Amino acid sequence: MFLSVIIPTAGNTDALLRCLNALHRQGNGDIPFSVEMIVTDDALQDHTKTSLEKRFPAVKWVRGPHCGPAANRNNGSIHSNGDWLAFVDDHCIPDPDYLANIAKVICEHPSIQLIEGYTYTDREKRRYDEEAPVNLHGNNLWSGNLIIKRSLFLGIQGFCEELSIPALEDIDFHLTLRNHYIPLYFAPEIKVCHPWTKRRSLLSRLRSVDSVRILCQRHPSLKKELDQRRHLLKFIEGIRERTAVLLRFRFKGFRVYLEDNLVHIYYLIKR
Repeated sequence: MFLSVIIPTAGNTDALLRCLNALHRQGNGDIPFSVEMIVTDDALQDHTKTSLEKRFPAVKWVRGPHCGPAANRNNGSIHSNGDWLAFVDDHCIPDPDYLANIAKVICEHPSIQLIEGYTYTDREKRRYDEEAPVNLHGNNLWSGNLIIKRSLFLGIQGFCEELSIPALEDIDFHLTLRNHYIPLYFAPEIKVCHPWTKRRSLLSRLRSVDSVRILCQRHPSLKKELDQRRHLLKFIEGIRERTAVLLRFRFKGFRVYLEDNLVHIYYLIKR
């Protein structure tokens, strides 16, 4: 058995090195199969490559396609050799027994093909504009802590590269696997810490409206949930919820609060 750990990045060198430090501190002698680590880099410069050559020469660095996170993950899979693929975000810090627990779960459950791990944060949230893909109870399948059999990944043609906006490709991936009736195994012992990060730019979130349209085309069942009337009702209900969150954080991140409401209005107009 061969595991490929794929870490997509886009110039986040400091975070990536922290992630690789955590992986390299783990005892590979306790893992009953071979492991390779692949960094697929969407940065325009090769600074990350230079850092890896000095600090982690055994890690395979490959140039990304510069077409969004979905294409970058798929690029990592193309350059991998493993029977299993483990996707980890560059911001994540795997727990000390992350690799050993992947091996344990796969060996104890030989019929499974798809595993999602436990993703937690490093502290309590302090601002409105902080975000992290937390997964404490499963059934989210965020790609920051995802393990999948290579044959299954290739069978569904990986992540949808038309969805160039972060997060939507994860939702599409989850729905595609669910439509193929692939059981999802939640393994809370496979843990990574994802520190809080600042929200994406307003422009990036406005661009996501077009990706939502593509998502609905690929999964028609979503159209009812995302139609204009329902979205208007959710927007009205959400104002109260978002305002309560903003007050809890004493207006820290107020600009993103305003941007959130603008994005919802823009979506209603575009729909």
